[in-house]
Amino acid sequence: MKTEIEKTEKQLESSTGNKRLKLLSELSDLFESASIKTAIKYAEEAYAYQVECDSFEDRIYAFRKLGSLYMNSGDMENAGKVISEGAALAESTGDLNSKAYLIFLKCELLLRKSDYVAVKRIIKKSLIELNKLPDRIIKAKMNVYLGLAHYRLAQFDNALDYLVKALEYTEKTDDEILEASVHLNIGNTLLKMQNFEKAHDHFQTALSKAQKKNHTITINDCTSALAGYYYYKDDFEKAYNCFSDLVDISEKRGDKNGQLLALVNSGSCLKRLERFEEAFDYLIRSQKLAKELENQFVTANSTRFIAEIYLEWERYEEALPLIEEALSIATKIDAKDLILDIYYVYSNYYVKQGDYRNAYENLSTSIEILADIFDANAQNQVLKLEAKYKTEQKEREAEIFRLKNVELVETNQKLQEALDNVKLLSGLVPICANCKNIRDDKGYWNNIEHYISEHSDMNFSHGICPECLAKLYPDISERLKNQS
Repeated sequence: MKTEIEKTEKQLESSTGNKRLKLLSELSDLFESASIKTAIKYAEEAYAYQVECDSFEDRIYAFRKLGSLYMNSGDMENAGKVISEGAALAESTGDLNSKAYLIFLKCELLLRKSDYVAVKRIIKKSLIELNKLPDRIIKAKMNVYLGLAHYRLAQFDNALDYLVKALEYTEKTDDEILEASVHLNIGNTLLKMQNFEKAHDHFQTALSKAQKKNHTITINDCTSALAGYYYYKDDFEKAYNCFSDLVDISEKRGDKNGQLLALVNSGSCLKRLERFEEAFDYLIRSQKLAKELENQFVTANSTRFIAEIYLEWERYEEALPLIEEALSIATKIDAKDLILDIYYVYSNYYVKQGDYRNAYENLSTSIEILADIFDANAQNQVLKLEAKYKTEQKEREAEIFRLKNVELVETNQKLQEALDNVKLLSGLVPICANCKNIRDDKGYWNNIEHYISEHSDMNFSHGICPECLAKLYPDISERLKNQS
């Protein structure tokens, strides 16, 4: 690559016009994997120079490149300005191809800011217009961004559907890096749907394609995805080693978005390993960077992880406002899977406070959200699979149907488990007016600790209150009073 850079820089010295603009963009591309700062330098020069050129395609690329680099460096304000300028230029000429790529860049910016509903709205608004284009890459990207928006909204079945369509388009192009990216997104969705081995297959396919092209950025993305797989398989040490390496790699490149994801995931792994001091440092850094980058999802996630560590340290007064803050942000962006996790943290907080009524209510809310997520996904799957069964006969569509039918069974199992839990944890509970024992569904009477333990993940520790101490052990009670 060094030789290629030197050769391009040499050509740049004597170049003018469209040729110079193209070479500046090429140099920006060449430096992107090693140094975003240097890549931005050339991209800014291309952006300033493009007004002197008449190659519309190269002019639009200058806007696209600089906007993308600004996003990766964390400069969201300038990214938004450059993308808007590029979109206006594309609109003024009526070039639909260029307009499409600026729309996708706008969607990327909105995803980084966690505005997933806006992404769906923008793509669906442009759907009829963009579908007129024969370019398969554009059709693939449309489906990718719809898939990513649905993924973040915990609509995993819809996400998988769009991403599989995107994969069909990319497989008919020569863009192996885009194809690798789609495999990564399908893998991440399958992880959420608990289909771990299929997810791993997609990650390995993506890595193979990235290595074939020696594409450093995508190789790093594959490393991050595989680390997520290790995390879901409870191999937190292996996951942490991958994520922590990516913190250093992304920081060296100047890739703030990559650094952000690596930081929060490293902190999460260390928390699961009960290395709380180290986890806390990573999560404070990720929370600060997420706010700087306006990434609301990671801000909320980092904040709830920090709250969980405070609970472990028994610093309850510091934990509660963080839980409330995380829930407020997650609710604002409608990130249902994150909202679910935060209610579980709320429940844990109240358990540690000995407030079992609020613990029960928050745990019930968490389970109800889980049931809603799987119910919505299951209903969507039934309708789509039925339509595929009736209308599609090709071998590839039959394979997709088989894959999704397997996922439907797993989803329905999880839905049934969630609904069973909701049934057990809701409704009127018969409780003895005198001894406070609770009657279960089989007619047996159990003490309250046993009943809650059997119907939730809560455990109890026992002490003795001052009143009971005075009744049961009056001598000890009297001694303690005298001492105080």
